[in-house]
Amino acid sequence: MKNNIFAIAAVAAFALMATQAYAAGSTTVTVNVSAGVAPSPTDLTAYLNLTPTGDVILNWTAANSSEVFNYVIYKTENYTAGFNFGQIFGKTPDASTTNFTDTSGNATDQRFYVVRTNSTSGQQDSNTVAVGKFNIKLSSGFNLVSFPMILHPGNTTDYVAYIALGGDQIWRYDATDILDPYKKVDYFTGFGWFGDFSILEQERGYWYNTMQPDFTTNQFNWTMTGRVADSTTRQIPIFNGFNLIGVTTLRDQDLNTFWTQPSGGDQVWRYDAFDTLDPYKKSDYFAGFGWFGDFSMLSPGRGYWYNSMNATGYLQGYQP
Repeated sequence: MKNNIFAIAAVAAFALMATQAYAAGSTTVTVNVSAGVAPSPTDLTAYLNLTPTGDVILNWTAANSSEVFNYVIYKTENYTAGFNFGQIFGKTPDASTTNFTDTSGNATDQRFYVVRTNSTSGQQDSNTVAVGKFNIKLSSGFNLVSFPMILHPGNTTDYVAYIALGGDQIWRYDATDILDPYKKVDYFTGFGWFGDFSILEQERGYWYNTMQPDFTTNQFNWTMTGRVADSTTRQIPIFNGFNLIGVTTLRDQDLNTFWTQPSGGDQVWRYDAFDTLDPYKKSDYFAGFGWFGDFSMLSPGRGYWYNSMNATGYLQGYQP
């Protein structure tokens, strides 16, 4: 009741000042009112807890403000459809708790999260920084993949150790190393990955050769977690000849709008491990006409061979 009286008094005082200002001939009334919105949390990450059920664990750095009451969590299974910020998925008990576990995180192939501060006055910040999980379906043998989200710091090949079997391999292709472009790492049970590289990178495509047997569903999931790329322009280095690339995006990208510098004769190849009779698919670029072939979209989680006729190479920019 006491708070209500103060609120009514404040509104009455403002009304009186506005009336006096208008009577005095003033045309502008400036009112400075504290919005009561606390700053956003930072360093949001998502990790997969493999034991026992594949829960998704969110961690963040607390907002540096005494106005924080707690944190609220929003989720969506379809990032391109957006978040419903009118429906809270979870919340922390207080401002000192900077983690949240989604115990149903393994129920879907994709799930994404935004964490916002809830202030002592009941108002939330408006940040849209998102993290999440994304399942890439693998088949026994070779799979051509890439990373649709930004992997969290580290990005080592240990990132895939949890699904690896002895004999598994990851290959990449370095178009700048003319003498030895193919690089490989092998997985040794109980020891880890050893070979030509230890870092997994954005905008690269990778061949993952898995020893996992084909199950009834003929597939299993490589679940990756990371941060959703924002609207900042990203770049793919393209060199003359073949390039093994990936696209850091959760949206299908139309070939005709994605590639801004194609040359006549350029080709994009993809590999569908589940099409055992005809796994290689190709689209060709015809100058003045566009792309034509087996597919018209670049899809999240897939890797691609890009064969460029451009003699000098270039950086292909794109919006995630």
